[in-house]
Amino acid sequence: MTMDWDERYRAGDLDHLRKLKESPRFGVIAGYLHQLLPRFGLLDLGCGEGLIWPYLDPARVTGYVGVDIAATAVAKAAELIGPSGVPCRCLCNDVQRFLPETTDGFDAILFNEVLYFIDDPVALIARYRPWLKEGGLVIVSNYRNPRFAEKFQRLGEELAVALATPPWTTVAGAVVSNVGKELSWNITVGRLA
Repeated sequence: MTMDWDERYRAGDLDHLRKLKESPRFGVIAGYLHQLLPRFGLLDLGCGEGLIWPYLDPARVTGYVGVDIAATAVAKAAELIGPSGVPCRCLCNDVQRFLPETTDGFDAILFNEVLYFIDDPVALIARYRPWLKEGGLVIVSNYRNPRFAEKFQRLGEELAVALATPPWTTVAGAVVSNVGKELSWNITVGRLA
């Protein structure tokens, strides 16, 4: 079954992503970026409306490329990030087909709530490795959906092994919950050796 992401954004089905209860994951992701990289160019895969942006220090971001399958979301991301003065591109594309147009590479690649929609998430991370600078970070954020606990457990285990196996080293990870603990996320950070 395919999802019409544009329709979901237009209908407001994903407006909850802008609410305070989503802040813990965005805050932890931004914290990892700021603690582990002095300055960084970011490839945000599954960027949605660019909701990570308000958590980032624009003075430390050297460039931003956001990719999402929903044109509606990408347009909102461009509106949000564009005025910052940071070189940015927000593109509507499928993360499984997208090819970055850079020879410089990225300091960090964020897989933001996208890997559980991919048949082979470990292969997708490997596919983007050529665009990551040596010593660069891969940050994976996955919502822990209790309705699909077994699937998410398996995904978490696969990603933990992948990001702990050379050429990767796991440098950070957390299970993040909001105050009411109604939502929680697995966030893992791997560094390319």
